[in-house]
Amino acid sequence: MSVSRIDLLMKNRRFQFFMGIVVLIILTGIIGPFFTADPRERVGKRYEPPSSEHILGTDAFGRDVLAQMVYGIRNSIMIGFLAGLIGVFFLVVLRTALLFLIGKANPSLALSLFH
Repeated sequence: MSVSRIDLLMKNRRFQFFMGIVVLIILTGIIGPFFTADPRERVGKRYEPPSSEHILGTDAFGRDVLAQMVYGIRNSIMIGFLAGLIGVFFLVVLRTALLFLIGKANPSLALSLFH
């Protein structure tokens, strides 16, 4: 009986811990903006220390640092997703073009491009 790589990863405590952190960061980026203020809005004095009102304090302009972090995570997730989609698009276009151009001359070479 062979054990798959995914089964091995799911049993690894370190993998579970760090995957939990990654999921937490992604969830923060997705649902966090619904619970934080506008990061461009001035909400306090300059350089306020962390408090119950501003968990990470404020920056030089009095803006909430937590709100800026949450919106930054969201933007990073969107940019990463968009970059992945662009990469897949170019991969499909280039492989289709190569298959079309090379496939007529040498079918075995065209099939090797997809493996």
